[in-house]
Amino acid sequence: MDSSRVAAGLFCLLGATLSVIPLSSLAELPSRSLLSIGAEMAVPLLMSVVVFGYGVRLLFAEETGRPLHVVLWSTVSAALAVVFIGWVVLVQFVSEGVDPIHVIGYTVVAAAVAGLLIGRYDARSRRRRRDLQRERDRFSALFENVATPIAEVEMADGEVLARAVNPQFEATFGVDAAEAAGDRLGAHVRKPEDAEEVPLDDPLREDESRTYMVRRGAVDGMRDFRVYVVPESSGGTDERRGYCIFTDLTEQRRNRERLSVLNRVLRHDVRTAVNVIHGTAGRIADSVDDAAVRAWVETIRRRARKLASYGDRARYVQSVVEGDGETEPVDVAARVRDLLADLGDEYPHATVRATVPEEAHARALPTVGDAFREVLTNAVEHSDREAPRVEVDVTCCPEAVVVRVADDGPGLPEDERRLLHGEADVSQLTHSDGFGLWVTSWIVTGSGGTVSVSANRPRGTVVEIRLPRVED
Repeated sequence: MDSSRVAAGLFCLLGATLSVIPLSSLAELPSRSLLSIGAEMAVPLLMSVVVFGYGVRLLFAEETGRPLHVVLWSTVSAALAVVFIGWVVLVQFVSEGVDPIHVIGYTVVAAAVAGLLIGRYDARSRRRRRDLQRERDRFSALFENVATPIAEVEMADGEVLARAVNPQFEATFGVDAAEAAGDRLGAHVRKPEDAEEVPLDDPLREDESRTYMVRRGAVDGMRDFRVYVVPESSGGTDERRGYCIFTDLTEQRRNRERLSVLNRVLRHDVRTAVNVIHGTAGRIADSVDDAAVRAWVETIRRRARKLASYGDRARYVQSVVEGDGETEPVDVAARVRDLLADLGDEYPHATVRATVPEEAHARALPTVGDAFREVLTNAVEHSDREAPRVEVDVTCCPEAVVVRVADDGPGLPEDERRLLHGEADVSQLTHSDGFGLWVTSWIVTGSGGTVSVSANRPRGTVVEIRLPRVED
């Protein structure tokens, strides 16, 4: 049998037992009037009936936790009252006899203290309820006004049912909130016929947030969504509730497709144009003996090769932009050591001094090594010295891993410095080869880090990359 039902039954028994005490006064009817006996027993009997009636109510209540708490506290309070009054009566009886005035006085004091404790508890409960209501109001305002479709859901009989949907959900999927409430969520979010069902019940059942990429029917046709399922804490109950947050990725996907097509077309056109330029320049060089003309031809060829390299750079930039944006633990020290070995092989005329610890773990995009490579390569390639000097330091701070690259070159141009500081975007790099720095900024900021640049002393540039640290 349910323990709460047993407790409620004992509470009924307590009320019935307490009612016997005032009813026992009826035995004095021959010597006392019914009016005096009734006045004496009315209040205690009424209180006993209240206890009994409330026990009956708890006995048939649907809740399981509340009856047990009510019975427990009532029983403890009654037991404490009996112990206190019994102690007062016992002490008086042993010493000088029972004095009703003292018994009443001590009982009033005990009741006052009990009232103080109850009042303090009630004040705290009211404050907690006000705070909770304030949080609910804030959440309700967010739920109603956020520009993202959200559905509050629950598990029932193996189905994911919608408890409520916000106005943006109604506008996006063309459903009525009243009709959706209590119905299957899938009945109001149309999927393509050939699409598989998404197990939205798994996150609720396993109490673990999950993300799904889906294609679903909206008011304006099929659209791509990222569905983020967030389970709500059940508080130890069997209830399984949560929220489904739909982020529309349709325009982002279309922009990526446009960028990919444009990139392919431009690369093809650039490659074709470069081949024509190379061929024409070669024929010109073969048909003349003038040294000045040959020098001009070589300039044409050099710029053509530079132009051809932009196609490869564009493909690389596209791969960076189209990454999934998921970060992972990365050993920065190991990445930097590998890059320094490659740098020494590629630029043997450069002097590189490095201070790198055994390990330095940070959270970053998988392509973070490309950001390091861009900074290291720029430090050597853009130097105006025959033997460039570069200093590389990797340090671990309490909350970050810092990669510091200092060179003795001419310094970073103003437009590229503004790019790294976020004061300019890549569209403004009309007079510099700043794509590498833009990629560096993109990767590091996408990793949750920062890039800063400052002047070196006596000359050169210092680039500092800070990435969120993870425990080794």
